Amino acid sequence: MTRRCVEDCEAVMTRETLRELVAEYLGLPPERIGDADNLILTGMTSMTLMKLANQLRRDGWPVRFSALVRTPTLDGWWAHLEQLRPQSETAPR
Repeated sequence: MTRRCVEDCEAVMTRETLRELVAEYLGLPPERIGDADNLILTGMTSMTLMKLANQLRRDGWPVRFSALVRTPTLDGWWAHLEQLRPQSETAPR
């Protein structure tokens, strides 16, 4: 069973804050990260992905590393986070 993000998540996650976080880990400007870009081909190593997943977990998002690897795009990761979001919370896009 997948746990959901608890209501006391450190910060509200939007697609743009996710993009900024990914860009920070890749050392790129956020505008260089497209929604459908393969982040592995953009330079995301497995070690960097583990660090990013751990950061998301510290922020209250119980992400699964396997889900991030399976769909290594901003769109895929956003869909995974949406599945973890509490049903009552509406996310800004």
